[in-house]
Amino acid sequence: MEHNHDSNTHNQERARNSAYPLDPLTADEIEAVVEIIREEQSLSRNTFFPRIALHEPTKNQLKKYDSLNTRINREAFVTVFDARANTTYEAIVDLREETIL
Repeated sequence: MEHNHDSNTHNQERARNSAYPLDPLTADEIEAVVEIIREEQSLSRNTFFPRIALHEPTKNQLKKYDSLNTRINREAFVTVFDARANTTYEAIVDLREETIL
């Protein structure tokens, strides 16, 4: 089976530089989300993160990514539960900018 070298090189480069916008979050990205939230907020040790998932880009962003190969910031949707305060928060974290939106 013959492989197209240019195609393989492009795919390897893309894999090194960023995930496809709809790929699930990696373990490293999930750890980064927790770290970003803990750094920006005063959270107790009794804080849990019951849900950390990809915040999907809009269809318009995906069209631009597919047609123009524009970069899309990876974002995570997070549910944060502070057991001490008995409070639940939701947030969106921009992984490239390392900030809570």
